[in-house]
Amino acid sequence: MRAESRHPSRARFATRARPGRVPAMAAAGLLGLYLAVAVPKGLWRAGGEVADAVDDHESPDQARRRLFGDSYTDAIDEIRRALPAGEGYLMVEGGSGMLGGTYWVRYDLAPRRAVYLGRLNELTSAQQVRRRLVANLRHVVVAFGSHKPPRLYDRFRFLQEIDRRARAGSAVRGGPGSDR
Repeated sequence: MRAESRHPSRARFATRARPGRVPAMAAAGLLGLYLAVAVPKGLWRAGGEVADAVDDHESPDQARRRLFGDSYTDAIDEIRRALPAGEGYLMVEGGSGMLGGTYWVRYDLAPRRAVYLGRLNELTSAQQVRRRLVANLRHVVVAFGSHKPPRLYDRFRFLQEIDRRARAGSAVRGGPGSDR
């Protein structure tokens, strides 16, 4: 008896909903087919790249020189000598954040602890930078992308340069991140 008391509009809705599921099921099937083909191919290619890297017998320093160039590698080596392994530093993004310069510099300077201070173009005064400081670290590393070497500054000198740039305008040469 319960089946007889069923509302007719609900019955029509149930029959209309089933044909709408066909495109969703077809899309799910195509996604599954794509993954079934793409994942093994990607894993095979990644395995080939790992095998090539093992066969090259390239040291991390040689790989860094090949990828980023001599000036970047020399700058990283100089910063590693200046910063003891247990000492942290303030990290500033000097280029566009899209290139990942801070990530590579942080990786290359590990195990030293990095505290991200912000983007160089956002640091407009030494007073603003002092408010952002969460740790009393003595050194600042300005990292760039596109194979430009990072720069190491003493915090005091970095803050002086920020103030000098703010007083003279943002187009002054010789400040943090310039090509002096």
